[in-house]
Amino acid sequence: MGIVEYITAFSGVDPNPPINNQLTPLHEAARQGQLKVFQHISRLVRDINPPDNRGLTPLHYSAYHGHLDVVQFICGKIKSTQIKTQDGATPLDLAKQENQTEVVDFLKKLAVSENKCSIF
Repeated sequence: MGIVEYITAFSGVDPNPPINNQLTPLHEAARQGQLKVFQHISRLVRDINPPDNRGLTPLHYSAYHGHLDVVQFICGKIKSTQIKTQDGATPLDLAKQENQTEVVDFLKKLAVSENKCSIF
């Protein structure tokens, strides 16, 4: 049993408590690109993509930092990637801003398929 499993299984600690600025352990795992930690915590919470006080979700953080594996995992679990921050930025916008080419390409393809689905 890994440390994350041990802590959440035996300590009674809420796996999704707000940290500072309404960040959760999911936000931090996404920011750091810790896919296994993110996957474990995501099994213990209802919302795997909650916004912080600025509207940034774990998808925004993982896209901004270029963690394609985390981005792909989150996108496989949510309905839309077109989530906007309070400033109107989508995860794709943040990935573009940071020149995260692989993430940009992935999110662009996903956006096209989301748009096609929403037309019908």
